[in-house]
Amino acid sequence: MLKPRSAILRLALVSLLLVALTACGTGPTPPDGGLQDVPGQVTVPSGAGLNLATLSVVGPHGTFPVAADGKFTARVPAGVVSELTVVDADGELVLLALRDGASVVADATTTARGLLFYLLGGYLLPSDQHGKLRTLIGEERALVALADEVEDSLAAGGRPLTDEDGVIAAAIQDAWSAVLGEADLVSEFGDAVRLMQTGGSDNILIEPGAGVVQSGSSVIHNPNGSGVAAQNTIRRPAALLAYQVGYEDAGGTRHDVSPPVLTHTIDVPSTGRLELFTALNDVLTGQAPWTPVLSEGLPLVLHDGAHKTFYELVLLGPSLDAVTRPPIYDDARFSSERAAWNEIIADKLVDQFLEDIALPLLEALAFGGNAALDAAELRAFRAEFRAATDTHLAGLGIFLKAGGSHAAAIKRFLADVAENSLYRSDLFAGMERALPEATRNRLHFESMEASLKSRANASAIIAAVQLSLAAGDLAAIMNDLNDALPAVSWQATAAPTLFYLSPETAYFTKSQPQVELTVGTRGTVTGTFLYRWTTPGAFGRLTDGPRTGLSIVTPYSNVWYTHNAPHTVADGQRDAVTVEVFQVEPGTTSIPAGAQPSARMTAQLEGWNKEIDSRIVVQSGVTPSGYFRDGLSVSCSAMLLRIDKVAGVKKYNIQFSNWGGVGHEYNRNATLYRNPSPLVVIDPINDPDNQIREFEGPCVWRTKSGELAAAPAGFTIYDAGTYYLVNIQTAMAMLPGSTIPPGYIGLGGQVQLWYEWAARGKVTVTVVR
Repeated sequence: MLKPRSAILRLALVSLLLVALTACGTGPTPPDGGLQDVPGQVTVPSGAGLNLATLSVVGPHGTFPVAADGKFTARVPAGVVSELTVVDADGELVLLALRDGASVVADATTTARGLLFYLLGGYLLPSDQHGKLRTLIGEERALVALADEVEDSLAAGGRPLTDEDGVIAAAIQDAWSAVLGEADLVSEFGDAVRLMQTGGSDNILIEPGAGVVQSGSSVIHNPNGSGVAAQNTIRRPAALLAYQVGYEDAGGTRHDVSPPVLTHTIDVPSTGRLELFTALNDVLTGQAPWTPVLSEGLPLVLHDGAHKTFYELVLLGPSLDAVTRPPIYDDARFSSERAAWNEIIADKLVDQFLEDIALPLLEALAFGGNAALDAAELRAFRAEFRAATDTHLAGLGIFLKAGGSHAAAIKRFLADVAENSLYRSDLFAGMERALPEATRNRLHFESMEASLKSRANASAIIAAVQLSLAAGDLAAIMNDLNDALPAVSWQATAAPTLFYLSPETAYFTKSQPQVELTVGTRGTVTGTFLYRWTTPGAFGRLTDGPRTGLSIVTPYSNVWYTHNAPHTVADGQRDAVTVEVFQVEPGTTSIPAGAQPSARMTAQLEGWNKEIDSRIVVQSGVTPSGYFRDGLSVSCSAMLLRIDKVAGVKKYNIQFSNWGGVGHEYNRNATLYRNPSPLVVIDPINDPDNQIREFEGPCVWRTKSGELAAAPAGFTIYDAGTYYLVNIQTAMAMLPGSTIPPGYIGLGGQVQLWYEWAARGKVTVTVVR
């Protein structure tokens, strides 16, 4: 047996495995340098008893004969690290070949590298990362022992990839132990999982509150519109159902809705790939944060004439826990709903297996990294794949029920792929329909089918895939689905919207370590309010001026979050600030015992450590009263360049260079939209058109005559006393009740884009005296 590796390296490889499990299984088609013919060599030890001239090398672009001396020429995409198969005259898999560099090699070592790829769950990585993983595997110490076993099996006349004697399966188990040891996969990586905890501006109270995770998910205010949304931290699809269970009339009397009324249902997708995933080594060094996935919004409509409307929000999803009964199942109000819930859970279980495991595995086995389905092609093929699988593997769900096994299901899936020619025929017919003609013409579908069949029928590959899924029956790897109940619930109270928090998402940087947060109102709101501001304090503290701490109660509607150590700000640092608004009697200085908040909102704060000019600041606020009709106001943010005034200077020339965002739909600066390197001039002496305006805040814009104006669409210049501010970007949130366009990224998403564009560019200021 190989000895487990060091804890540090083991954790790095655990991180790699978790990346695989949070990956979507597809990615861009490999760089299109065209196809090229490259030389190759098959090498087997003496004693193998193989006539090399009877072998063929098979890939998605053709089948290539092997000469008696083991030489061959294969057609492969230029510049791509990829896998091909070596099969005998009967189509049985003999070796796994690897194209890495100027040639294709097929021997015991490349075969072992291929097995480690499947063992580590590489087939679940985005296909554009397959080559990186295969390169890293080439440096793995466990590779040597596994390659020796493959070599010994060949030398003894065996067929290591298809023999059922268990020798290679045991060697694969040893390799697993050597790479991962006995690590507790979830606990070692669990601290890297943090919720976005983004708040929203609806007057909705959620219990448990934002940031409380149940079965891998949290229900939060929808940051992209009205209602609530679910944030999912595990690779498990789910459904979120909203049941109206009661309401409170204007007189304060509560009325139950019996039985509860199902008002809306939304799908909650499983976590996708790392959104900040720029290189595999980022993950191996722990520098790439794991970003949860956000569902679409779930509207919580108000009961007619109600002062408050009460909801039960039920999350349903796959679970491997066959023992614990979800508490919501014992709630008599929902007795008539349980059968429907069970059907949803069963459907999600099959969805998870097919889309998150079987489909990416099929792509890896068919293409070997030599080609891939891009996002659009994958969407088109997904329906074809599901239809073919439903037809030929109708009983697959039986393996996935509570107490079943994903490993057993994948074995059944691979057996059908290998043995059922009608299933393979339907799969490839669907693939042909999904691919554009130019791509179809480059592929050799007969060879692809042969390659897929040989891999799916290889006992060693099956063993590697099963082991990657069977350690803890998938659950221990996939954030422990054994701990995810099939049904959990939240309680939500919806009321007419009165308050909102600005910003809902903000960034602290080394040069701007302080973020101001402000509570605004939707229309005219009368009364006296106290605000309880709290933060977990992962990286900073709150202050309203007189008070500082992790939790402060103040009559002020704004506070500042300040990073504790600005010089240590790093990407991926995350904190949150929650504010609760309490209506109190005039003169009250503390929140009465038992008082319920009128609103609760949470903002996400995140570190940003890319190099940007230290004079660039982002400020957020709310539009002034009277800007919109009916007293409505919304949050806004502005990116500004601060230019200190210098005595004796007549003119400031500001040269922007290589700024990002040219042509981007969210670029609100009409000049930067067209030109990445404009010149802006501040000429305070010669300003006859009164272009330099007084700065009144990031959300107050006026015409030359002093009337409220539209948000600036260019480089507006403001006088802020001892310095000037040059508007770079400004954006507002959408008005309440607006229709949210598809793909809308919200105000926080736009601010992130601004930082990215600024990080690409440079600002140079010269003065004229």
